[in-house]
Amino acid sequence: MRARYAVALLFLLCLWCATIAAPPAPLAAQTDVRQQVIELTNQIRMAHALPPLKRNDNLQAAADWITQDNAGQNTLSHTDSLGRTIGQRFPAFGYNNYSLIAENLAAGYATPEVVVEEWMTSPGHRDNILRSGLCEIGAGYTYRSDSYYQRYWSQTFGCRWATYPVVINGEAAITESPNVQLYIYGSGWAQQMRLSNDGINWTEWRPYQSSYPWTLLDGSGERTVLVEIRNGATVYRNSDTIILQSAAPLITGPHRLFVPLVVR
Repeated sequence: MRARYAVALLFLLCLWCATIAAPPAPLAAQTDVRQQVIELTNQIRMAHALPPLKRNDNLQAAADWITQDNAGQNTLSHTDSLGRTIGQRFPAFGYNNYSLIAENLAAGYATPEVVVEEWMTSPGHRDNILRSGLCEIGAGYTYRSDSYYQRYWSQTFGCRWATYPVVINGEAAITESPNVQLYIYGSGWAQQMRLSNDGINWTEWRPYQSSYPWTLLDGSGERTVLVEIRNGATVYRNSDTIILQSAAPLITGPHRLFVPLVVR
């Protein structure tokens, strides 16, 4: 059977306002294909000297919905079955007060690597992935065997006024090292920052830096980094989480190479 593929594009500039959201929990693991889309997207952005995007729960919900809705309607469209484009749909999922929103859709592609690569070969989709002024992201995936394309993908992008995310290791789900790299939004506004692993013990206020090396608490499990940035008396706090796990132990035991076989 001939493979079936499709891609679509839309981006939009919208409302003015300001809000701060609670930090979202990470997706389950790096094996989640949506998490892989986010990590691949950030790897591309960082390779182009752009800041990594922070996963946002509301954008994530909007991304999941549009793939499920498209699969259910057997179509590929930025307008859902309720007649909403991103200007109505993102706020319906709680993403408000934004300065910029955008969305990429695709269908038929089998893996995160392939779909992100195809988006990067399409000028409009590439522009969204590499768009400056974005700071948050969601990713969606739905598989439905009885639909035409079967696999449906989405990227939802945005940035909200007075929102300054913190991103650990390019929004990776897991790290095997407590030594991580932070990206702290706030360039052009923040004058100082301070950091904490527990919200109780803080560093002293220091000059703001967008990129900053940091050491997580020892052990294993979910780790949170909190950052406060300030300009005069105005202070914003945000955070990110990552799973710290020990490297898999090296399995030792008998080893053997068997004689290779060739038949001519």
